[in-house]
Amino acid sequence: DLLSLIINSSGRNGVPPISDFASEFEQRIGQSLPNDNFAIKIVLVSEEIDEPSARSIDWLYQNGIPIGHLVLRASRSGGDVVFDVLEDWAPPVRRWWYPPARAKRPELIDWIIAEAAKTEASDLHTEVLDAVATAFPSGRWEPRKDPDSLGLNWQLRGQTGKIVDSITIRIVNSRPSQVWVMLFDEVLQYAPRKLRDAVSELGYGPGNRLWQAHGIAFSLSSEDWKRHGPALREALAYAGAKHAKAVG
Repeated sequence: DLLSLIINSSGRNGVPPISDFASEFEQRIGQSLPNDNFAIKIVLVSEEIDEPSARSIDWLYQNGIPIGHLVLRASRSGGDVVFDVLEDWAPPVRRWWYPPARAKRPELIDWIIAEAAKTEASDLHTEVLDAVATAFPSGRWEPRKDPDSLGLNWQLRGQTGKIVDSITIRIVNSRPSQVWVMLFDEVLQYAPRKLRDAVSELGYGPGNRLWQAHGIAFSLSSEDWKRHGPALREALAYAGAKHAKAVG
């Protein structure tokens, strides 16, 4: 059916007439046309990707249509045309397209939590958010707008009442079954040994802020939370109590 469609549709819109597609294929591609059923993949090529296109690609892929997106930028070099591949995006690496900038902070927070509830880490995400908010009740959530993750910052206040730092909780689109946590140095200082001991078996590493080492970062799976969640809750509660005492 595909060969008949190609032959019958040729000769129009700038496509030269094709009477023998198998020979044409071999001449242009350099190999014989497969005799058996062969896979077809759709690739959308453009100079950029916008939200409607991304959503359409996601929808098609999730409904069984193999499709990707190639972002190219063309430029001339002498008599040649040079193509730079800016991005080769193949679903199902999901992206989150946040509500418009005019959305208020509570709306963004609700949206992030609702989207997180659709991931494999739904229950785990709820548990981690509760552990952080319970340990540091004087903080508040701030949305972290990032297309590759669903992120929230639990912001803490210092002795002057100003925001001093935060605990970051994210679900990264490449690992939708895990929750990523970062404890900044200002938080870590209240219970450094307890917090490090609580995550010692999780293989934590240095966090970063402005591309400099700052605090510790680790990821949690549901199994990790079953084994280490109680110790982490206890360590966070201890740090929260010391923080509350320090800031009055």
